[in-house]
This record gives sequence, C-alpha cells and structure tokens, in this order.
Amino acid sequence: MPGDPSLRREGVAVPASPHRSGRPYRTARERMFEIYGDLCHLCGHHGAGEADHLVPISKDADQPIDPHAMRPAHGANAPCPVCGRKCNTARGNKPLTAVRPKLRTSRDWYAGPQR
Repeated sequence: MPGDPSLRREGVAVPASPHRSGRPYRTARERMFEIYGDLCHLCGHHGAGEADHLVPISKDADQPIDPHAMRPAHGANAPCPVCGRKCNTARGNKPLTAVRPKLRTSRDWYAGPQR
C-alpha cells in the first residue's frame, strides 16, 4: 500500500526500519559522507552513494543510528563506475570479515578518519 510505513515480508507487516528512513538516518548518513567521503569501503573506488552499516541492521536492529557505524559503499541504485560492483548489495548481511579478503581496499577504514 503506498504510504504504508511497513514492509511486507511473507504476508506479515514488518515496521520500516528507522535505519533506512527518517530525519535521524538522513542526518547520520549525511554526516558519514562528510567524515568518510565517497570512497567505497568495500572496493576502494570513489562514487559511493549508499551507507553500509558495519553491523548489518538484520543482525542488530536496535543499534543506534550513528555515522561512525556506517561507511560509504556502492549499491543497487549506483553501482561502482570503475568495477561495476554493487558492493553493499553483494555484501548483504555477511560480516565484514567474510567479504573483506575478497574486496580489498586501498585504505584501512577501521582505523578511523585519516587526518
């Protein structure tokens, strides 16, 4: 139903996650891009337009909305212009340790912002 804030999953209404909509999420996402830029933390190429949660929302839906708990990534709406990957989509809800060896980056994203 248009305008319905819930998602339909197997015929059951599931409330929309505050991690994907609403002002707090948009503010945190904007702040994440200010802190980390648009370099995808999964493939290392510029042009990332999505926020990838370091701990997937499906694993911890109650985590705080925090720009430091997100990193820039390419996704379904904007694949990487260099390698063509949809990095966030390819990662899914797998832990970073499961995808990191396959998707090497030119920067250590887990050391915090570079100064």
